[in-house]
Amino acid sequence: MLIAFIPVSHLTEKTAGVITALTVIASTHASCHAQDLQHPAPVWRLRLAPAVWRPAFGDDVTSDHKSVNLENVNLAEADIGVTVDAELAINKWVFRAGGFSFASNNDGNAKHPLRFGTATLASGDAFSARASLSSAQFTIGRRFHKLVGDDASDIPTAAHAVDFSLDIYAGVRSYDARFTLRSPVATDQSVGGVFVEPIVGAGFGVNVFDKGGLRFNIDAGGQPFGDRTSTSFDIQVAFELRPSRTVGAFIGWRQIVVDLQKSDDAFNTSLAGLFFGVVVAF
Repeated sequence: MLIAFIPVSHLTEKTAGVITALTVIASTHASCHAQDLQHPAPVWRLRLAPAVWRPAFGDDVTSDHKSVNLENVNLAEADIGVTVDAELAINKWVFRAGGFSFASNNDGNAKHPLRFGTATLASGDAFSARASLSSAQFTIGRRFHKLVGDDASDIPTAAHAVDFSLDIYAGVRSYDARFTLRSPVATDQSVGGVFVEPIVGAGFGVNVFDKGGLRFNIDAGGQPFGDRTSTSFDIQVAFELRPSRTVGAFIGWRQIVVDLQKSDDAFNTSLAGLFFGVVVAF
C-alpha cells in the first residue's frame, strides 16, 4: 500500500489562495452593494389625466381693425370641450405633455348691426358663426418635495404623510385659433392661424396620505417677434381624490386668456369654466 504525503507548505499556499479569492469576491459584492445604495434605481411614475371641460368664450375677435364681440354672435355660451394631460416624473424631474380643444357654433339673426372685416350685417340679417381654440404644450420641470408625517423618509410619496410639492417648469405651447362669420348678405370672413410661444410656470401640490389633495398651476407665455405675436395666461386649480394609488377622479376650474395677433387680425379671447376627469397612474 502506498501512502501519499502532501507537503504542509503546499497545502498552506493553496488555502491562502482560496481565502484570497473569496475575500476579493466578498469585497467586490460589498462595493457593488454600496454603489447601489449611493445610486439607487430611478423612481418614476406615469400619470394620465383626461378630462371634460365646460368653458365659455369671452371678449372679441378683430379683422381689418373691425371687431365683433363673441357674445354678440351668441358664442359666449358654455359648451363641452376636452383636455388631456400626461406626466412622467423621474426622481425630481417632471416631463409633461397635454392640450385641449374647444369649439362653439351658432346660427341666428343679428340683434343689431355688425361690422367685421369687409362684412356688414344689418339688424335681423341671418348669420352663421363658429369659433374654435385648440392648444398643445410640452414642458420640462424640477419638482421639490417636503414630506411631513410618519413616513417622511418615503420619497416621493408616503401613505402616512402629507407631501408638499413645488414644480418649476418651462416649455413650449402652440395655439390653433379660428373664427368664421358667414351670412347670405355678405362675404365670408375668417381670422386665425397657428401660433407658437415659449412658456414658464409653477405648480403647487398637496398630497394627503397618497389619497388625494389639491393642485394649483399657473403659467404664462409670449412671442413678440414677427407678424404673428402672442401672449397667454393659464391658471388651473383642482381637487383630486384617489381611492387607490392607481385610479382617481378630480374636479377643478381653469381659465385661459390669449391675445393672438396676425397682421391686422386679432384673436383676443378667454376660456373659463369647470372641468372634471379621471386620473390613472402607474
